[in-house]
Amino acid sequence: MVANFQDIMIPGQANEDYAEFVRHKIRSGYRSSSSGDAGPKGPPFGSKRIPCETGYYEVFNRNNVLLVDFRKAPIKRITPQGYKPKRRL
Repeated sequence: MVANFQDIMIPGQANEDYAEFVRHKIRSGYRSSSSGDAGPKGPPFGSKRIPCETGYYEVFNRNNVLLVDFRKAPIKRITPQGYKPKRRL
């Protein structure tokens, strides 16, 4: 894909369009709407780890996993049971 459409690796409209497409595909795989809200945002496609089909995103649908947007619920402290947010989720 990247070899055929080289402009998706350069900041600009093509990159943003492709990044939004990838973010949409990732969010559509989340079972919970709250998980979908915390899905990927922001950086241009390719500036961070490029998502691949490794089963990484499927983990977010497990019952023992909660996807948290730390921009909305920053960490207050880490405990043996998990993390404590500065404000209630």
